[in-house]
Amino acid sequence: MYIYCVMGDPMRKTQKICLVISITIAFLTPVSLVIADDAPSVTIFSPNGGEVLTGDIAILWYAVDDVTMNLNGSILIEYSPNNGSNWSVIASGRNNTGSYLWNTTVVPDGTSYLIRVSATDESNNTGSDTSNSTFSILNNYNYPPTIPQVIGPSAVGNGINFDFTANTTDPEGDQIYYFFDWGNGNISGWLGPVNSSESVTTSYAWRDDGNYTIRVKAKDIFGGESNWSISHPISIAEQINFSNVKLGHIYFKLYSFNRSFIFSDFLARLGVVIILTSHPMELEGYATDIVQSVTFKVENQNHVETMEIIDDNGSDGFTCFMNVSRGPYVLNITAYDANGLLVDHYSLFTVFFVRIGRYATGPTGEGRLLRLRSIHPLRH
Repeated sequence: MYIYCVMGDPMRKTQKICLVISITIAFLTPVSLVIADDAPSVTIFSPNGGEVLTGDIAILWYAVDDVTMNLNGSILIEYSPNNGSNWSVIASGRNNTGSYLWNTTVVPDGTSYLIRVSATDESNNTGSDTSNSTFSILNNYNYPPTIPQVIGPSAVGNGINFDFTANTTDPEGDQIYYFFDWGNGNISGWLGPVNSSESVTTSYAWRDDGNYTIRVKAKDIFGGESNWSISHPISIAEQINFSNVKLGHIYFKLYSFNRSFIFSDFLARLGVVIILTSHPMELEGYATDIVQSVTFKVENQNHVETMEIIDDNGSDGFTCFMNVSRGPYVLNITAYDANGLLVDHYSLFTVFFVRIGRYATGPTGEGRLLRLRSIHPLRH
């Protein structure tokens, strides 16, 4: 505030005048200039999900901040083996180089790994990024066994257990299990383990006639599983039967009165055959083309005698003569393929063989049965 006075003049009869001047100076509040300081921005490039990693791999990222120039010394790299439930440090205090070489062999194999990269600026703001989805680490890879193959017959009769063999190897020499699919909805389950390259043999019987495909796969003891084998086709149908001895029949072969018979439904229901003859027992086999050898066997139910004859030459049919005595017999006929594998078997359990006259020994026999190319139901 200022006071300005003017003195009066007595001669002019004027008075003293004072002028008060007040000046107010306003002081403005200082204004601060504030610069925004956000957390660093971090982006992971790799691994970012879906990879299967092994050995040394590069972790790649990009990190930038709006104030701090290089973020050196602030990079933290972590991994989670369980999709983010837990985190462990791979490296800390690293420079912002954008890459880090990680030795994955120091962590267990797994399929739920994540990487997280974090950066902290000078204002202690932290930004981070995490892999978009999980990736796998597989350093101890288990190679599965090679695809196995099935060995066994391709045509057999129903109701009989037949052997099938599977074989394969494991690249690492691990022990192996085998699993059979029988083509009719039934399976074997895992069989084994056995040593690599060691075969497994199992048996199976089909109840119903039809065409089926068998396949097999293998797995090692660590769970490495092969693909299915090439399908092994198999036809289930009758392969062998007696052509000259049928249920319910009474056969007559007396001297020159030869090969006559009558049929009795009553005897058929009883499962009985009667042979009246003055000659040795003659048996003929009714076979399909797959049959290469036939074994005939007769067993006296009174345990008096048993006789077996093998005919492995089917060029003229399969037949035999058996110089047996008389009584109730069980007749068996068994067929084998070219590899000696059983393909079918049939039995008549009550055959009354009545030998009339002298026990003359019949001829060595000659085959009279033509081999089949189409099979008709023969069993009752």
